[in-house]
Amino acid sequence: MDRLAVKGTGNKFFNYGPDYSGDFYREKFILEARQALLYGKIRVIVDPFLAETAQAAKLQRKPALVRPALAKSTNRPHSKNHSVRQLTGVKLLNQVEVSFENVRELLDMSQHKLVVFAFWSERSEPSKQLLLTLSAISQDHPQHLVLAKVNCDLDQELAMQFGVRSLPTTMFIQNGQPVDGFAGAETDAQIRQRLQPYLPAPEELLIQQIQPLLENQQWTEAFPLLKQAQQLAPARADICKLLALCAASLGQLEQAKTLLSTVLLADQDSLYQQVQSVIELAEQAADSPEIRALEAKLAATPDDLLLKQQLAVQYQQVQRSEDALALLFSILQQDLNFGDSKKLFLDILAVLPKGDALAGTYRRKLYSLLY
Repeated sequence: MDRLAVKGTGNKFFNYGPDYSGDFYREKFILEARQALLYGKIRVIVDPFLAETAQAAKLQRKPALVRPALAKSTNRPHSKNHSVRQLTGVKLLNQVEVSFENVRELLDMSQHKLVVFAFWSERSEPSKQLLLTLSAISQDHPQHLVLAKVNCDLDQELAMQFGVRSLPTTMFIQNGQPVDGFAGAETDAQIRQRLQPYLPAPEELLIQQIQPLLENQQWTEAFPLLKQAQQLAPARADICKLLALCAASLGQLEQAKTLLSTVLLADQDSLYQQVQSVIELAEQAADSPEIRALEAKLAATPDDLLLKQQLAVQYQQVQRSEDALALLFSILQQDLNFGDSKKLFLDILAVLPKGDALAGTYRRKLYSLLY
């Protein structure tokens, strides 16, 4: 009988020979060897049974890292599958139909993102429903998760090599190794909970969106995203400091001070000092000689609506939005159509960050005044 030799990564040899007679043992050994190949546990496999394939022929000519178990089977039905490279072009498509041709690419891809193998069948209603759930979840993580769908009606041998015994079966593969999985169906919430250890936290995804905005000093756009990130991870000092920087840059000095007051001594780094500097400069600019002169005039003639409007403009120029809104609203309470007060009021509200509490407060006040 032919001899089968498998060389392991630790130069350990596993041999199949005449002592193990019978087709059952031979096929079982080949299956186990192929499974090991899928996960990179074996470097070289030599077997006349596999030498008929092109990959095994290459092995005989050049004893290097080869994976004959991934050669296309001539006995399985053909399926309309595409390689991972074709499906992950300029626009990321993170749902892939798996075949012997692209399974190695998917395992390699698991080195830098989570690959979820979903083994399913048209004849299994639970597996079809689970596949829909997994598909919906994968759409929420296009950059960090790939859903690899294995149709077991077409790729029974591939399912066997992964050790699948029942349908549906789901496997999480990371760094070329299974890290989690389950047999049978689970709910959307249960699956998302399983995925948490292997995917970036939601606040990290927000930080990735925020960084370019901060670099371009797009404070208004960054502010609501930072608020969301802080709500998701209130204990993170780095998010708190970035939110304080954004608030200070938008002139919301009291909010920035409040945020900085929660930062512990151990976290008072260069970013903390930068925020303090921004606050100090903003406070100096907010108390200019022009503003002090207008404040003195208004104190002498508190009913002068034109002075109030002029002072409100000066406040807004130094980003004292709350003071500006308070003055303009006091004008609108006396005369809804005085000068440019209504337009100035609405313009200030428009430039405040989305979801800003100050904007919400004065929008409600204006609404009550109008209606």
